[in-house]
Amino acid sequence: MANPKHLGQDNWAAEGDSRFTSAEIMEAIWYVASRDYRRAVRIWEGPTRGELLAIWERVTLNGLRPSADYFWGESGNRWATDVEGK
Repeated sequence: MANPKHLGQDNWAAEGDSRFTSAEIMEAIWYVASRDYRRAVRIWEGPTRGELLAIWERVTLNGLRPSADYFWGESGNRWATDVEGK
């Protein structure tokens, strides 16, 4: 297996199905992780509130699209509950 530090966006995006996560969320995590695979994994596993907010902003276009249209692992389509205060 390749060194995770050198894995790119294609590798990260391909993991979306196995992580039960929408492509849009995977892309947003990659962006917030500054295109660093290890950081992206850490964010996927447990984002800070600031990271979660940045992902929510990117995926929903600052609330213009419903967060429930997207899913993130075990949280499913309730991934943004903390951000949205629901």
